[in-house]
Amino acid sequence: MSVCLRLCFLSCALLVFYSSCSFGQKVNYDRYRLLKVTPTTDYQLDAVYALHRRFKDELDFWLHTPTTDQSAYVTVKPTIYREFTEQLDFLKMPYELLLNDIGEEIASDRVSKEERKKLGFFEVYRTMDEIYEFITNLTKKYPNCASIVNIGTSFEDRPLRVIRISTDPEQLKPKPMVWIQSGMHAREQIGPAVATYLASKIAALCRKGGATRKLIQKFDWYILPILNPDGYEYAQNYDRLWRKTRSRQVFTKCVGVDPNRNFGFQFGDGNNGSSSEPCSNNYAGYRPLSEPETRAVVVYMTTIVRDRMELFLDFHSFSQKWLTPYGYTITLPQHYEDQVYLARIATKAIQKYNGTKYTIGTSSHSLYPVNGGARDWAYHVMLGTHSYVVELPDQGQYGFILPRRFIYPTATETWVGVRAMALELIDLMSMDGYASN
Repeated sequence: MSVCLRLCFLSCALLVFYSSCSFGQKVNYDRYRLLKVTPTTDYQLDAVYALHRRFKDELDFWLHTPTTDQSAYVTVKPTIYREFTEQLDFLKMPYELLLNDIGEEIASDRVSKEERKKLGFFEVYRTMDEIYEFITNLTKKYPNCASIVNIGTSFEDRPLRVIRISTDPEQLKPKPMVWIQSGMHAREQIGPAVATYLASKIAALCRKGGATRKLIQKFDWYILPILNPDGYEYAQNYDRLWRKTRSRQVFTKCVGVDPNRNFGFQFGDGNNGSSSEPCSNNYAGYRPLSEPETRAVVVYMTTIVRDRMELFLDFHSFSQKWLTPYGYTITLPQHYEDQVYLARIATKAIQKYNGTKYTIGTSSHSLYPVNGGARDWAYHVMLGTHSYVVELPDQGQYGFILPRRFIYPTATETWVGVRAMALELIDLMSMDGYASN
């Protein structure tokens, strides 16, 4: 089956579950099931595409379109579950039931307001306000090196807040910078939790000695924990599996844009990895930077970077992959070997610490095509040699609804990886002849 047909399939698949235009109406996922489907032959692969065309309003492919090399994670509505699995059985296609009731899984992870107050900060998925209060408190605790920067507002007028951590708070002598962002896709709520934890660990270096203190002596750190606050809040309150922004589109009731298809580099690109259909979960928007959220990031970063980008990390979920450029093409970037080297430092540190295994590769080879993505923009336009998308745990058992008991383990192991990567980058920068771009 051609690549173009598969991409068309992906765009169509993403029209279904989470592009509803409900405003304040809670989405119910009771008795929805999550299947891992593994076509092993081209015939079975073609059959999966045929089944999707038949059940297009009842299926959603969470991670990527199926191939004979990678399994697909499919959400199935209860109304067609029996018929769908009977078809898989008839085709002798391997599949595994991962979650028997997505709605029940979502409900079991909720906690009351009173219980939230008793839990540790990283024991529950926090609201936008709670995260913003947390990073603001970091600036009060470490006033000599941490500050909040409001870089813009969302479509629904929520603030986009960056915590900046530097031993030079007045920016008299700007240092090489590390940019960390997360919360681009609303349902990937482990990302903001991890980014907030990283902010706490980096800010704590302001009062610590030892080898790790050089992380803030050598770098200025910028952390944007929630790039898509409207979507994040909507996912928490109304539709746990919402993905996009919440901007209103012209001539359609469908809501939102995929912010990771909305950056200016290779936007659209023949729809190789994005969609021009407003109801698609991969909708790129009507033009580059149509979203106030992506526009705010680009304007702010363009203002502050001044050729000093050293490390760019964009946290997503799921699949446990540390992804290098490019997403829009299978061509390897100029700095691919350098990118893989540094990614190995991070992933080996994580595996040694907690046993969690990541794979490394380009997005286009290891996951799926992406055009108009932030990581490719950071690498190609901002000249950030070491630019990555990090797909956090898990590998599919829970996918986008990773239970809250995994927040702290995921955050701590990610800090171990980021710390190892940044320390290695400092050593590389000290070598004669080092050039970041």
